[in-house]
Amino acid sequence: MQINQVNIGYQAAEDRLLMRINTHDAAEFRLWLTRAVVIRMLTGLTQSENQLVVHESKTTENPLLRRAIEEFDRETGMAESDATTPFVTTVTSYPLGQQPLLVVRLDITPKTNHVSFGFTLASNQLITINLTSAMVTSISNLLHKVLKKVDWNLPYLTMQRPIISLPPSETVH
Repeated sequence: MQINQVNIGYQAAEDRLLMRINTHDAAEFRLWLTRAVVIRMLTGLTQSENQLVVHESKTTENPLLRRAIEEFDRETGMAESDATTPFVTTVTSYPLGQQPLLVVRLDITPKTNHVSFGFTLASNQLITINLTSAMVTSISNLLHKVLKKVDWNLPYLTMQRPIISLPPSETVH
């Protein structure tokens, strides 16, 4: 499955997030995300983002330059996420059906240049998506935006993303 777009929205009546994944071949997958799954997902996204960015910046020995590259990669990932393009609703197939399916477990497997998210559904089906560094950043930003409007009492997860800065005693030339 090659991801084209991801849409996440809060459904108050269900007290869940609805995650819609459109693929390049016009298929759509609809998943219900519970509070527990979202917490696991956010933790996994943060760890994955750090792992992928650190992997990409390991080519330099200078720790200050490495941190600057990591921060640049994070900012680039945020800039590349497209929150203005409307979500495509012209779908030709729903491989799992049109009704959203409940995610009961999320397994996260880091790879060299991407991370795999395995969503286990209540129906015992498994959906695996592979996310690049830019996709991890985009989905993480999307989740943070949605969760600011949801009262799930996730204090540190819904706050603004931290900005990494160099300590005042270190100077970069």
